[in-house]
Amino acid sequence: METAIPIDIVYFKEKNATVIPLLIEDNEFETMVTSASDANHVADFHQSTAALTFEYPSRKSLEIVAKADFKSFGVVNFSDDFSVHVDSNPILFIENTRRNLAWKDYVSATHDQLNSAFTSFELLKKEKEFWDFYNADDQYFRLLENQLR
Repeated sequence: METAIPIDIVYFKEKNATVIPLLIEDNEFETMVTSASDANHVADFHQSTAALTFEYPSRKSLEIVAKADFKSFGVVNFSDDFSVHVDSNPILFIENTRRNLAWKDYVSATHDQLNSAFTSFELLKKEKEFWDFYNADDQYFRLLENQLR
């Protein structure tokens, strides 16, 4: 059964994946990673990050992910030019269990372990939607507007 995501959450359905862009600065992402470093299960992740303060769209998106009780998801930090910071770590849960990934090509490994038909290469090709949260927000609401016409 697919979880319904509220219309005011910016998200994109890409093949068998749902992409939810977040508005989080690099230091906030690293704080999330540090806070969740001992989280071995999804509930532990939500509990350890619940007290963190994020801007409204990201806070609401993370609350929706928690309420929807997703058991498999990944959180990866990209900078504005789609590069991944050398000292960055992904957050990945598969069937409720934390997975650790080696640095080498972990973006592709994240997609692979999530059994995503939407590859990391395709993500990079969709720069207009995923370059940053504001581009994603603009593109999302343009698509919604077109669907409502």
